[in-house]
Amino acid sequence: MTNVYGGIIGKGKDEGRITVTADRIPQKACVNAGWIHAQEGGLTINGLKLPRITAAILVETCARQGANATITWSPRN
Repeated sequence: MTNVYGGIIGKGKDEGRITVTADRIPQKACVNAGWIHAQEGGLTINGLKLPRITAAILVETCARQGANATITWSPRN
């Protein structure tokens, strides 16, 4: 499967929790999606687990790898 930006959507497990990963997410969409998903479960952006979420942290983390980011989300059990 691919997302609306042409990146791959995948599923997996991390520490026994189901995860969904989307890559090639533009920075602005990364920040918006990160804010929403952080409220509903665990969030990793560009390989960094984010235990605390602020707008500044999201902007910085989403920009770490250039124009596009990879987001991994795991829903709360």
